[in-house]
Amino acid sequence: MCANVQMYPLGRAEDLVPKWLTDTTEQWLKTYGKGQGKLRRNMAFFCAWVQKTDSQLVAEYKETANKEEWAKNMGNKVVEWFHWLRENKYEINSARAFIGNVRAFFSYHCRPVKIGRRKIPKQQVAKGEHEFNVLELRKMFHYADVRGKAILSTAVSLGWASDDFLSLKRKDIEVLVEKAIADKMDFIGFTQTRGKTGATVRSHLTPEAVESLRAYLDITPKDAEYLWCNGSATNSITNDTLNNIVKDMVEKAGIKTIGTVRFHLIRKFTMSALAGAGINEWHVKFMVGKEVPADIATYLINQSETLMEEFRNAYPRFSLTGYANRNHDRISELEESNKRLKEQYATLLQVTEMLVKKLEDLDPRHKGKMKEIRAIIERERKMQLPTTTA
Repeated sequence: MCANVQMYPLGRAEDLVPKWLTDTTEQWLKTYGKGQGKLRRNMAFFCAWVQKTDSQLVAEYKETANKEEWAKNMGNKVVEWFHWLRENKYEINSARAFIGNVRAFFSYHCRPVKIGRRKIPKQQVAKGEHEFNVLELRKMFHYADVRGKAILSTAVSLGWASDDFLSLKRKDIEVLVEKAIADKMDFIGFTQTRGKTGATVRSHLTPEAVESLRAYLDITPKDAEYLWCNGSATNSITNDTLNNIVKDMVEKAGIKTIGTVRFHLIRKFTMSALAGAGINEWHVKFMVGKEVPADIATYLINQSETLMEEFRNAYPRFSLTGYANRNHDRISELEESNKRLKEQYATLLQVTEMLVKKLEDLDPRHKGKMKEIRAIIERERKMQLPTTTA
């Protein structure tokens, strides 16, 4: 994509934003963390192309009697815009990003617009990028710090795009982590709507994601709005910072890369791992927040148990098996060991009491010895019992 005036055939963003956008767009942007400038620009470009302000577009939707017909017509209009962008030298992936932002605007203020299958070309595979494998990600997880472990394990679990990942709210994730730990759940699922496209997603957190997030939440400001908050806890970190965190983990792990490295490559890995486990294409897309046909999405929303089981079965393909997993397993092992020792102790006391009673019957001089024996057994028990504190 050329960075010249040809890329702004309708004018530059700084001129278009005040002319075509109102508080209607700002209301929508409040649902996002970082990246609002790009979204604002893309919306301004679309409004300039249709020659209507954002508030006029929303007003037209509210005034129309047939909302279904509006969704189809606006979908056709968005497809026209996509092809117009292509004619003006935008690459397929860039043009897809533009229409994705506009569709998110309509999903927020109106309703999802309808675009027929194959009306928009599929996203092109980027060239010159590194492809992560599970062994590399495990190594990165091993060397990462607390924040790095939380980011990597959560990213692998969700398979989300960076915009949605950075928009995660701390309180929403904290509730999930607390429930998973309290109920001793290895995996926990939740439903969310993507801010970028309005697509519904049914996502899951793995055991290492839950444990890593618990450690991360303990060291970050509790009043922060965003999960991945910046240093002042006033907003989320930027997409550039997220990419740099991933690059730093790669460097610390000593991984030799082939091509560029960015956060989005983790999303590609997760999708590949889920598909490699034999999960249906639509199920994979639904799990990572890619758009699926409305009728399929409606069906999948009610299939949370099926999706959870598929995700659980695919887990060995993307398990990071770092300290979090070992901690998780170790705690369970200690609790089970503690339970067995308590049972053995109770049995030992019963047998001992029976033997001492027989000894007392045979020789009255040993009467009262059980108290001393019980004290010895109790002392030995305390020395052998493992601790269960994490």
